[in-house]
Parts: sequence; structure tokens; C-alpha cells
Amino acid sequence: MKCLFSLLALTYIVANATAQDGFTIATDRDLAANFKRCFFYKRLSVIKKERVSAFDIDECKSLCDDRLECVVFQQESGKCIHYIVLLAKKKELTSGISNCDKPGVPSENAPVCVTFLGAPNFVRYFVPGKVGLPVDCANICDSDEKCVKWQHNRKNLKCKLALLEGKGILPYFVYGPKYCLA
Repeated sequence: MKCLFSLLALTYIVANATAQDGFTIATDRDLAANFKRCFFYKRLSVIKKERVSAFDIDECKSLCDDRLECVVFQQESGKCIHYIVLLAKKKELTSGISNCDKPGVPSENAPVCVTFLGAPNFVRYFVPGKVGLPVDCANICDSDEKCVKWQHNRKNLKCKLALLEGKGILPYFVYGPKYCLA
């Protein structure tokens, strides 16, 4: 009986919370709508290659700049390849793109833009220990110039980063990260 009373009291408080002193209960959707960083709540993220029609490196980068989910562009012997973040529902995960502010522009703390000879390679890195919040995982990723995306697991408090590494110097391949300052 005592448990039932407590449950009813809690339900009443939550149901009437928005009317009390301007207090509101934020949902994931509310937080995401008012948050300017590129966070994706309850989403698993993976990086996939996508071929795009472009004539040169400038057009390839420009087309990548037009897409929030594009994190790296590559020009290879006249072909443009975009590396994009794909999302899938996964309840316990929050994912994000490093140094990205909505609607898909570099943050004010983004590194300076550079291009590299060679092909991009993405290395998974697990941050040692527990990382309490998704924003902490995002800050760790943002502070590493090689990090292009991150993923936080709220069940085990693990933070996984995708680091951009080169596959060696290949003379006809040029690549670079999107979220950077010119």
C-alpha cells in the first residue's frame, strides 16, 4: 500500500511538473533540439564510403561541406569519395561528430584545415576508464585533431572514438577532414 501511494504521488508530481514555477522536464528530443553540437541521441554510428561525382578536390570538399554527415573527403585519380556517418537506432548509445555544430558547420574550436597525401584509415580507440556523460566523450574527441566521431554507451560508460589515420603516401590520393577552419 505504501509503495502504491508513493507511485501515485510521483506520477502526480511528474504530471504537474510543467505547471509548477516554470519547471519543465527535458526529454532527449528537447535537449537535442536546443543543443548546437552534432549529437545523435539513441544512435549507433558507423563510417561508410560513398562515391560522389566531382571534377577536382575543391568540388569534392565543397560537396562534403554541404552534408552534415560527411566527415572526410578524398580525391582519388579523378574520383571523389565521401566518408559519411550512418546512424542506426541503439537505445543505450549517443553518437556525435567531432568539432561539428548544427546544421553541419565547424565549431569555433575546430582545428585548421589540412589535406594529406594518401588514403584515409579510421582506427577505433576506446578511452581508458569510464566516461560519465556523452558530452565528456565529445570533449575528449574534440580535443584530439585525429578524432572524427565518437560514441558513448550510457550503460557501461565507455567512450569509443574513430581516429583518422593515413594508409601511407599514395601520390594520386588526397584527403582531408571536413570539420575544420580554413
